[in-house]
Amino acid sequence: MVPYCHRTSGCVRCVASRVDPLDRRALERFLDPPLLLQNERGRRVGRVVDPQLRERRHPLVGPATLSVGTIHGGLQSNVVPDRCRIEVDRRLNPGETPHAAVAEVEALLRELQAEDPTLEWQVDVGAYAPVPMETSPDAKIVEVARRTVEAALGRAVIGGVPYGTDASPLSAAGVPCVVLGPGDVTYAHSIDEHVDLVQVAQAAEIFATMMRAD
Repeated sequence: MVPYCHRTSGCVRCVASRVDPLDRRALERFLDPPLLLQNERGRRVGRVVDPQLRERRHPLVGPATLSVGTIHGGLQSNVVPDRCRIEVDRRLNPGETPHAAVAEVEALLRELQAEDPTLEWQVDVGAYAPVPMETSPDAKIVEVARRTVEAALGRAVIGGVPYGTDASPLSAAGVPCVVLGPGDVTYAHSIDEHVDLVQVAQAAEIFATMMRAD
């Protein structure tokens, strides 16, 4: 595959606290609705978020996504937690911006706060917030990559990938990019992460040929 389009991820930290430190639902009242979807308020949030993201389906990378990666709360087991922090991974599709994605998260938190005025919240955005990449399929680098991969492997498929790479900042700087290299993303960030040495050799040949192309 010769991907010329991918979506990127950004970390959003949401911190919620209760005014009353004796309220033993400091964690539950923040977590249950948006994350566990155990009550009507949570189901309503789900009905709002899911359709919004699914409507932004890209033909190559699918819908935009939002998931909770970490949950933190409390100091020790015998102390009532006064706050809860979650880290949300928001995958942006081409056409979306980090600013708009954060604004949507804040709008949802304001809705929850309107129903529960004692809920306080704060949103912090991670320093790394690249924009999604999409290179025109007519770009020269896409054609060169397709032609070279096809000659080396006998087949080339032009498509997109649902993860981020360093092509994002390069593309944002005006450098036409394709995402092309050895390995299987299925093994990325896993205990069995590896790259087949045969693919490494093939990739080296492909890169060298591309650099010599007219």
